[in-house]
Amino acid sequence: MPGHELPPRARVAEYEIKRTLGQGGFGITYLAWDERLGGPVALKEYFPGSYAARGRNGNVTPASRQSGETFRWGFDRFLQEAQTIHKLSHGNVVHVRRHFEANGTAYLAMEYVEGDSLESILKERRKLTPDEWRPILDALLDGLAHVHSHDYLHRDIKPGNILIRDRNSAPVLIDFGSAREKTPDGQYTAVLTPGYAPLEQSGSGKQTRASDLFSLGAVSYRVLVGELPPSAFDRAAEMEDPIPKLAARVTNADRAWLAALDRCLALKPADRPASVKKVRELFLVRPPKPPAPASSPVAVARYRARFTPAHSGNGVVCTTTLYEGGTRWEVRRWVGRRSTGVLLATVFAPARRGDLSDGQPLFSRVFRSRDDAYAWLHGLDESGEIRKAAEERIESLQPSSPPSPTPRSPSVGRPRTPPAPARGRSTDSNLKDRLKEIGGSTARPSSPAATSGPKRMRAEHLESAKPEARVRGGWSFELLMVFAGFLLLVWSIAVGGC
Repeated sequence: MPGHELPPRARVAEYEIKRTLGQGGFGITYLAWDERLGGPVALKEYFPGSYAARGRNGNVTPASRQSGETFRWGFDRFLQEAQTIHKLSHGNVVHVRRHFEANGTAYLAMEYVEGDSLESILKERRKLTPDEWRPILDALLDGLAHVHSHDYLHRDIKPGNILIRDRNSAPVLIDFGSAREKTPDGQYTAVLTPGYAPLEQSGSGKQTRASDLFSLGAVSYRVLVGELPPSAFDRAAEMEDPIPKLAARVTNADRAWLAALDRCLALKPADRPASVKKVRELFLVRPPKPPAPASSPVAVARYRARFTPAHSGNGVVCTTTLYEGGTRWEVRRWVGRRSTGVLLATVFAPARRGDLSDGQPLFSRVFRSRDDAYAWLHGLDESGEIRKAAEERIESLQPSSPPSPTPRSPSVGRPRTPPAPARGRSTDSNLKDRLKEIGGSTARPSSPAATSGPKRMRAEHLESAKPEARVRGGWSFELLMVFAGFLLLVWSIAVGGC
């Protein structure tokens, strides 16, 4: 059919051809200028490339005597399209101004939509985000509901038949060449666009509004996933439907919204929503939340017994240790009163590994009574919500240093490292000062009487402080050996002098 289009500046009735916008199997669409109204229009000409030919004077005739009947059949269907969409008046459906016959064929004068087709947008961007597509889909559903309210089906919804206006990004359904008025038995001719056509559109199947909803669901799949959905006919040939659920392919989108689009893609018409109204109702459906486990007074009392008085603040604390990749994390639950007198229950997230300091709260709520606070925390624990939230927070935290085999208790300070011996010759006064600094290091570590005040406090700490005592004892032995060597040196010099 290329080369058969009308050239620029050609005239058809009161329209002057500017350029060709697109070509299809049954027609050519031009950008033309309406000299009577003084504005651009989209002028669609009936020209079936396989059955038509154009003469030198621009007239269109059947390509052969055998194709004359087919040409006339298509001509009648083309005028039916004009009558179909001329009745429609909606901002998301292309508006037909008039239809007429000229040059041996028929023409549709439609509004010219300044914008790009969804197909060209997807070729450039591959896919759209859910936030971008949802308002466009809502507008398309509005336009489709208007078409269905006149007992018509579009039957060829695809990205190439959806235009996006430049001025407000509103979508417009175009190309109603496949649209047909509903018959009593629901029978239509076959119109197939691979990937977007439902099974019943193969010819003999009964087509309903659910057929258009299948196509719109397939367009949504293409827009959100970035891939053409598998053909309905290929899917039907498989033992199990190979198309994945949108919820498994699309992130950051409402689950109920995706589930409704999955329903539109069902192979059987009975499994799809029957109307646009039903689709909108599915958008609002939320999966039922699992009931919270009942907290009996006995269970809450046992749970409450696990809490111990907090080291600071007017409250009690229950700590749980989690291990992730060999790293220890602390999750704290706190119940107490703030300085304002408000009773608060809070679950603190891990701040950093092996530490009991409070991080950001995972859960927090104000209560009137302590029993209510414990019951609330008990329910969160039993449902696994606290562990799940803590594990998600742990994954987001980046470890700042390798994990320690024995985590340090927050109340025990780091062992002081004795200063390195100064370079050069040591003096008696320096050595005496260092001996005073380690005061009593030669005494037995197990004797409390031989330990000074600070060392005695350290000896009374938890078992986690014992490795530090061994480190300090090692330094004392080394200094003792240095002192013995120094005395041996002085004795040698004295003997040599004698």
